[in-house]
Amino acid sequence: MPELPEVETMRMQLEKFLVGSTISKVEIKTKNYLERTLKLLEMGDAYVIFRGGTGTISEFGMAWGLARLYFGHHKPLILYGEFWNNIIKSFSQNMRIRPEELEVFRVVTSPEGAFRALQVFEGAIRRSEKANKEEKPFESRGK
Repeated sequence: MPELPEVETMRMQLEKFLVGSTISKVEIKTKNYLERTLKLLEMGDAYVIFRGGTGTISEFGMAWGLARLYFGHHKPLILYGEFWNNIIKSFSQNMRIRPEELEVFRVVTSPEGAFRALQVFEGAIRRSEKANKEEKPFESRGK
């Protein structure tokens, strides 16, 4: 799958420094859970969300809300596992969920399904006329 131009540019710039090297660990320190979650949302290109606990639900909730607010300019949300259908069904039955809020993620059950979903999102985001190029919903503000 071809990379976005800015990703390819960054890859080429870093390649001369990294070819032949092994990156064994990257550590990003934050002050607290909220800052960590915002950094996670800022740095990812897409999110594949697996079975987890309350932290997973919290992170998914933030990503889901931002994706709905910035639909067409959001980062893909992939929910990995059939169990997500039950969770989303419960949300839909018990919460006020708008139809467009169900369009910002895909539930998949295989790596191939995740890859296909990413391709669909990439095409939809590129075609969207609603995207405001100035908005960067997942980026934190510099100090």
